[in-house]
Amino acid sequence: MHLKPFTVKATGFVKHIFFFPFFGEKKIWHNLFEISIFIKGLNGFWEIVAGGLFLFFSKYFLAVYFLFYGIVNIFLMVFLLRNKLWAYPTAIIFFTAFTSYLCYRFYQYRSWPLLFFIVFDIIFVVLTYLEYRRVKKSNAVW
Repeated sequence: MHLKPFTVKATGFVKHIFFFPFFGEKKIWHNLFEISIFIKGLNGFWEIVAGGLFLFFSKYFLAVYFLFYGIVNIFLMVFLLRNKLWAYPTAIIFFTAFTSYLCYRFYQYRSWPLLFFIVFDIIFVVLTYLEYRRVKKSNAVW
């Protein structure tokens, strides 16, 4: 028995106003991946702003940390949106390494907001892996 992937179908005006671009006639995992890229991009932007503020207030370690992570975040998001095949494993490796560091920091300080970012990054890594498999399969030459 072959199950069809869950899709949301809408037509006409409703499709373009309420469902586009997140819930078109695509697989739900792809839609969640696109939403998570948007969220990660916004997060990268705010991290760059925070890094600039920390630099202004002479908090150099925090400034470099936020600036580096924000720039890499936006860099990877741009190339993921362009479906560059190399960006998927790069993002998986980078965010897995960074999430490992966040887990270490959570273990040290028990910062509960940090747990939110850990869970989000784990979900993002899984969605990136699923999207990588989908893109790689669709780019395969038979």
